[in-house]
Amino acid sequence: MNKELTTKQSFWLGHIQAAQRSGSSFANYAAKHKLNVKALYNWVLILRRKGALEQRQNDFVELKVDSLPRVTSSALPNHQPVRIFLPNGIRIELPEFNSNAMAWLATL
Repeated sequence: MNKELTTKQSFWLGHIQAAQRSGSSFANYAAKHKLNVKALYNWVLILRRKGALEQRQNDFVELKVDSLPRVTSSALPNHQPVRIFLPNGIRIELPEFNSNAMAWLATL
């Protein structure tokens, strides 16, 4: 740690560490504790720069797909949206599940 933490920095550090331990998204944690989620994320950056929080390694892992299953449009549900919910609260929505959506998801 570069310097002693101020009262405000200690406050946010405690909440960030508690949010990480909670297993919940930062958005859920912030709502539960009546905190501004943007401020919570902002303090993560500030405290990392200060050295009070360790830099996280990239949590993404490469997924290699050898081949895509051959799917006909009749095998796909008609006009069903695709919703992907990530642990950090980010949500990806596609208006319809079709072969184009499948190909797009495979590239992620």
